[in-house]
This record gives sequence, structure tokens and C-alpha cells, in this order.
Amino acid sequence: YTSTFLNIVLYFHSYIDVITNSRFENDGIYIDEKIYKSFACLKPFIVAGQYKTLEVLKKWGFKTFSSIFNEEYDNERNYVKRMNMICDEIKRLGNLSLEEVDDMYWNIKDILLYNFSHLGRFIHEIDKNLLKEVVK
Repeated sequence: YTSTFLNIVLYFHSYIDVITNSRFENDGIYIDEKIYKSFACLKPFIVAGQYKTLEVLKKWGFKTFSSIFNEEYDNERNYVKRMNMICDEIKRLGNLSLEEVDDMYWNIKDILLYNFSHLGRFIHEIDKNLLKEVVK
């Protein structure tokens, strides 16, 4: 599979994405297609990525899922501690019943729909700005 392939069946047979970014160290933020796929498929996610990844997404106008996840891991500079915090949150989620996860998912429907719509606007704006730079 390429990075642009979207396995819709897989996406609609799970509630939550755990996104492992290509980079985890603290030297900047690297956002790749995995996060965009979650937005496109209406999926809440936890990001095993760099320090302040969620903060950057919020600055770009996206909403994250602090109402259902403990997102404090995003504020941890130490990548070992950050990964331990992420694992703890995944374990907590794994102990929920299917009914609890289902309720949790539908309680954030508005955020999922917002991010889906915002993704289209966001990509359009990036394309427009890129074309301005190329055409100069």
C-alpha cells in the first residue's frame, strides 16, 4: 500500500486511531498523511508523535479529543515519558466496554464532522498559498 491508499473497510471497523508519526524526537513537528486520513474518515486519534503535535493541529484550526482522551502526553518533552503516557491512555481505552467506546465516539460527532470539513478548507488554502509562491 502507498501512503495515499485509504482502506475504508479497515477505518470503519474501528473507533479510534493510534497514529505513529514517522518522527518522534523533539526537533520540530512533522505532520504526515496519517493524521489527515483520520480526519477524512471521521476518527478520533492519539498521536505517538513529537512534542506539541496536537498544539500545532489546534493552531491550524483543527480540534483534538481532550474530551475523551487524556492529551497531556502532548505537553511532555521527554519522549520516553511521552510514549509511556500514550501507552497508559491506550490501556485505559482498552479496558472500556464496547458500549462505552460507542457512546464516547458518538459524543464527539460534532468534532469529527468539523475536522472533516476543516480538512477540505485547510488543504485548499495550502494549495492556494503554494500556487502563489510557485507563480511568483
